[in-house]
Amino acid sequence: MTFPYPPDTRSRTRRRARARLPGAAWAVLLCLFAPPGLAADITVSVDRNPVNAGESFHIVFTVPGNASGRPDFAPLQKDFDILGQRHSTSISIVNGRTTSSEQWQVEVLARGQGLLTIPSIAFAGDRSPPLTIEVREARPGAAPGDPQGGEVFLEVGVDSTAPYVQQQVLYTVKIFLAELLQPGNPTLSEPQLEAGVIKRLGDDLQYTVHRDGRRYRVLERRYALFPQQSGSRVIAPLVFKAEIGQSRFSFMDPFNWQSQSPSRHIVRRSEAVTLQIKPVPPQFTGSHWLPVKQLRIAEQWSTDPSSLKQGEPVTRGLQLEAVGALANQLPALTAAPGPGFRHYPEQAEMQDMVTGEGFTSTLVQRAAVIPGQVGEVVLPELSIPWWNTATDREEQALLPSRRVTVLAVADPMQPGAVNPEQPAAPVAAPASAPGSDTLPASVATDEGPWKWLALGSLALWLVSALVWLLRSRAASQPSRERSSLPEREGALLRRLRAACQANDARASRDCLLSWARLHWPDAPPRSLGAMAARTPRALSRAITLLSEVLYGRGDDVWQGGQGLLQAMHATRRLHRQADEADASDRAGLRPLYPDGTG
Repeated sequence: MTFPYPPDTRSRTRRRARARLPGAAWAVLLCLFAPPGLAADITVSVDRNPVNAGESFHIVFTVPGNASGRPDFAPLQKDFDILGQRHSTSISIVNGRTTSSEQWQVEVLARGQGLLTIPSIAFAGDRSPPLTIEVREARPGAAPGDPQGGEVFLEVGVDSTAPYVQQQVLYTVKIFLAELLQPGNPTLSEPQLEAGVIKRLGDDLQYTVHRDGRRYRVLERRYALFPQQSGSRVIAPLVFKAEIGQSRFSFMDPFNWQSQSPSRHIVRRSEAVTLQIKPVPPQFTGSHWLPVKQLRIAEQWSTDPSSLKQGEPVTRGLQLEAVGALANQLPALTAAPGPGFRHYPEQAEMQDMVTGEGFTSTLVQRAAVIPGQVGEVVLPELSIPWWNTATDREEQALLPSRRVTVLAVADPMQPGAVNPEQPAAPVAAPASAPGSDTLPASVATDEGPWKWLALGSLALWLVSALVWLLRSRAASQPSRERSSLPEREGALLRRLRAACQANDARASRDCLLSWARLHWPDAPPRSLGAMAARTPRALSRAITLLSEVLYGRGDDVWQGGQGLLQAMHATRRLHRQADEADASDRAGLRPLYPDGTG
């Protein structure tokens, strides 16, 4: 365990060096690094809220651009004692554009309790917004039996002593060190909870407190506990060990000293904490127990879902966000969009984030959705029961039903009606001269219609023959593709067998994805995770292990080639035993092994 240190004194040296620059030079630098016409948008934040009375905390003022002059923090002294200040400047250049900002960090100690307001501070003509914080009553400090009069002691606490099973419990440990003590080689044991999951929350916090007329530096560490069994459980005491010595204290460098007394070894233990863990309440109606502070569900579409086109795939994403839970506690989002749709889910994406309330987790489930039914279709609602730990009652996270319209798409291979051109009107023959060998006009006129009818019939036959030829070619193309499918699959399986026997992870991945594109041409999976979601359990597990190795979540060397081959053979045996009716019922998927070969 390491202790964070306050900023060193080099910032004062930099300020003195900067002060020696001529005023004209500073004016040029301000013109260079300050974007023209940029008004300051000052932000104010604190390192924690609420705080306990007698504990110092940091106020951070961030000013974009360069603020001229030093801000006056005198208004803070109405409700706070100023213990120290720190100033820093940052400059960044992105795509040739230069931006800069200044940050002022002020350590203060509240003089009162309740809701206190950090007042507006002037920064070169602009002012920071006010901010309200809560100062709570401090718990009385105690270190029973400490031979040094409470110079070093530990405090632990939980936000709930009677949580439900699998509910998040925030466990906080604080190490108090008198201001004249310098710890060396400190160690702190980790909390232990029988039948529980323990996760550390973020980095340690450091601040100053006053207890019983003494000043302490405090190191605070937080954990999230998730008990997995009901009943009485004890969090064992934590043990802090260090070698400490006394020194003259300085705010600018509190852990360096000019004169030091002989060091000594200390061991301090915290108190044990007992939890009375409650079982799942009998009135809970859901099938998946989820005790959290808040649960939200939302959906996203790659295109406007109110108007879809038949046969064209779209991506639907469902997102579940929970406050006070880990992502692996969230229920699976496997709801299909309903009848009339083909549904190809990908592997779910999960993420855990550390916040002031512990863990906030998200689960995102995306799926390719292909409408197959023309007309208006209603997507069913999705309801997830959960237990609100703040109100101690069951609630529902609801995604309401949605009405969509599926439009028909014209088949480009379907020929339109053929309308042969109308034959030209016959032209009357000129009257023949007496005694000539030409036919009489009446005879030529009678022969004309038959001639044009014959030509029209011939043209109609030629057009019909052309249409028949085009349709025959279009119909034969899928047939040729189907006839070549076993050959292409056989070649891929031979390549996969060779890659697995050599334990070549990358070659095995390429073969699997090529094989997937062959059998899911409408919506091929784009990753091993998406492919694993569509395959039986044994093959899915083998594909997942391969993905973990390739993307750095497993062993450096893949040794699962034999297992992947066995899972593939088992999957092929299952599909050989399935009939064509079962294959068509599985969301319209093409059989994995249409030729039945091994």
